[in-house]
Amino acid sequence: MGKKKGLALLTTAAIAFGFTTTAAGQGAPQYRFDVRAQDLKFALRSVTREAGMQLFADAGDLRGRRSTELHVQTTVEDALNRLLAGTGLRAEVNGKAVFIRGRQNVGAGSAPAGARPAEIVVTGSHIAGSVVPSFVLAQTQRQMIDSGQTNLGDVVRDIPQNFGGGQNPGVSFTVPTQNGENIGGGSAINLRGLGQDATLTLVNGHRRAYGATHESIDVSAIPLIAVDRIEVVPDGASAIYGSDAVAGVANVLLKRDYDGITTLGTLNAPTDGGGLAELASLAGGSRWTGGGFMLAYEYGHSNEINSDQRAFSAAYSPDLTLLPSDRHHSVVLTGHQDIADTLSFSIDALYNQRHSYRQLAYTFDKSPPMATEPSDAKSFSVTPSFVWRPTTDWTVSLQSTYGIDQVKYGTNYVFGGASTPLLRACTCNSTLNGEVNASGRLISFGDHDVRLAVGAGGRSDKFKLKSYVGSTDQVDESQRDYYEFGEINVPIIQPGDKFLAVQKLSVNLAARHESYPGIGHVTTPKVGLILTPVAGLDLKASWGKAFRAPTLYERYVATSAELFATGDIGGIGYPTGSTALIVAGGSPDLKPEKATSWSTTISIHPTAAPNLSVDVSYFHVRYRDRVVDPITYYSEGLSNPAYVPYVLFHPTIQQIESALAGRSFYNSVGGTFDPSDVVAIINDDNTNAALQKAHGVDVAIRYQFRLPGGSDLTLDANGTYLSLRERLTALAPISELAGVLYNPPHIRARAGFSWADAGITITGHLNYAGGVEDVRESPAVDIRSMTTLDLAMTYRFGDRDDFLRGVRLTATATNLFNQYPQRITTVSSYDAPYDSTNYSPVGRILSLTISKDW
Repeated sequence: MGKKKGLALLTTAAIAFGFTTTAAGQGAPQYRFDVRAQDLKFALRSVTREAGMQLFADAGDLRGRRSTELHVQTTVEDALNRLLAGTGLRAEVNGKAVFIRGRQNVGAGSAPAGARPAEIVVTGSHIAGSVVPSFVLAQTQRQMIDSGQTNLGDVVRDIPQNFGGGQNPGVSFTVPTQNGENIGGGSAINLRGLGQDATLTLVNGHRRAYGATHESIDVSAIPLIAVDRIEVVPDGASAIYGSDAVAGVANVLLKRDYDGITTLGTLNAPTDGGGLAELASLAGGSRWTGGGFMLAYEYGHSNEINSDQRAFSAAYSPDLTLLPSDRHHSVVLTGHQDIADTLSFSIDALYNQRHSYRQLAYTFDKSPPMATEPSDAKSFSVTPSFVWRPTTDWTVSLQSTYGIDQVKYGTNYVFGGASTPLLRACTCNSTLNGEVNASGRLISFGDHDVRLAVGAGGRSDKFKLKSYVGSTDQVDESQRDYYEFGEINVPIIQPGDKFLAVQKLSVNLAARHESYPGIGHVTTPKVGLILTPVAGLDLKASWGKAFRAPTLYERYVATSAELFATGDIGGIGYPTGSTALIVAGGSPDLKPEKATSWSTTISIHPTAAPNLSVDVSYFHVRYRDRVVDPITYYSEGLSNPAYVPYVLFHPTIQQIESALAGRSFYNSVGGTFDPSDVVAIINDDNTNAALQKAHGVDVAIRYQFRLPGGSDLTLDANGTYLSLRERLTALAPISELAGVLYNPPHIRARAGFSWADAGITITGHLNYAGGVEDVRESPAVDIRSMTTLDLAMTYRFGDRDDFLRGVRLTATATNLFNQYPQRITTVSSYDAPYDSTNYSPVGRILSLTISKDW
């Protein structure tokens, strides 16, 4: 226990100092900028004046150019970049002076002169340029690349607020359903461990079709080369976006303005064997006056890692796959074109094809029989949008998305050189939605602009579960949703008001009404407050309601009944030969899940230390009517007191016949089924049962400074402490989930540094995942924490006159000291011998990435 306490203290200290995923807008001091669309020179003056800086620019470079609106709290450099986006100009900040330079050469990914400034996208708000009154995480493509990360799946798994359970490669076959069910090999975001279906994932602010069975969205299907940044708001956002955003929202923002071609290749090699991976990608685009496009393609392939390739698991079930193989093709297209001075069109399209493979061992020996599980996934989505700007203050947009996501999966029994199909099935999801919204300045009083956003839309989701071999499951259902929303931002106090006690005060109000025919109606409000009592200190608070509609899979998946010997499911003292039935499946009458969440955030960016920022946030979520299949561990079906409300003891023959009616029957005991031997019926059907409570603290710190000699050093941090508790029924006790096997640990953190000088960047990151308890054993067994170190070095050749012009080399060592998870007790040969939701079995990985801008 001393070692465990020491690691906890070490982690707490790390949370107080530095981690890698950064809070949005951190680094240099932040200011509140409220700039109307106007002549560019006046907009630039407004920004520099707010920051107490002096502007130097050639009048000819600015003549005839207009700016976009800017309503955001951010750094001076970021504000200037937003105003200059698409102009061909760039800003250089030197102390208190700002120089606007003309771009003689437009490199890959840059926009030429004369381009329309890009729309300002805010994750967590419908009002462009507004400040979200919640803790916000953001990571740019540059940060991901310099850290040695090569795909979005790795990026999101490194975010401490995200939990690795659910739809993620390597999640063990026997992980309880709520945190398991890896179908198709994708990577989903699961904030706070509240469920992948309780985190809404967007691409350029748009929904995609759900994947697999649990409303997951595969972020690894998006090529990293096409990504501009990812933003995460780990706070309830149903009042803004509707269902699924209980734990928060993640938004993957794609590059829109691209000029040139970039090629990239990566080779990853685990030093202990298996898992060799190669990645090749290409992005190209062009810009012209009033329009442009980007097209990106990625091919990736990685081999599986089996149990006998790792020392900690080599003696256990050698044929078991710890991490599945993967082969995928991904394509992204973005484009936009001005149709008239006030009307523009844009389109986003994504396609992904993925093949994944793993094997399960039927014995603990390295010999047949075994099972193989191949899967083939395809997803596609297209989002056309029209934006109309009737005035300089108002924007009206019309958008629609059509998307499909299909995963074909199966199981084969392999023995004696022959392969027999046991299961063939497909989860086929599709979505069609449309939305119209308008946003702009409602009224003004003095320098106060009250801004409003309103909109309405509808969505139709379809889910088909098709079983071809080995199962009778057949689902073909759809669900519609109609909604209206509104949001208003009121700046009550501005610096010009000369309030001595308070510099700024703004209030944000939002509400959304959703109608689900056949399920119900839900209205979700949200209130946000941002107070700046003194320069360099922002106090944020938010309160709101959230909800999640039950999935079509949860409502309509086929029901089953399985017969067990009582001794196999925790029964003690029953007569020899006694059996019990466990019934499980969908429930059409499920109600929406509902939640109340609130958070408070302190954001410090002191003027005396202009390159330091600290964000500390407390969050609280009360999540009720959770849809669960209540029997987490079948091995405790007759022994766990929490399961008693779901157990019918000493059933009659009529009750047994009723329980079996319409269900597929499986006999795990063998022999002839005798109803008179059944001593209990355990109901594991999906039900609105659980109450979950999550609370904790997020901390993000960033400090950047210049070293003697002119190099830059950045220290940054992100860490979280989580308490997650659950009560299955009103009479059941509250049990702690955080810190328990197959659930998030109490503490996760990631600390890092980045040193840059000329074309060289060196980064290092320390990753900590706290320990958990294996409560399946009595007494519970402590599973130790896992700490890993990643190092990466990037060299950019920059502007040259030879072939090396635009070349970038990145060498990375992930998990440098080759740490592995602790072994846990297993009961079957196809059960991974470690907690596959929290810890990686890969070990040390050496990788090399080469890219070139053409």
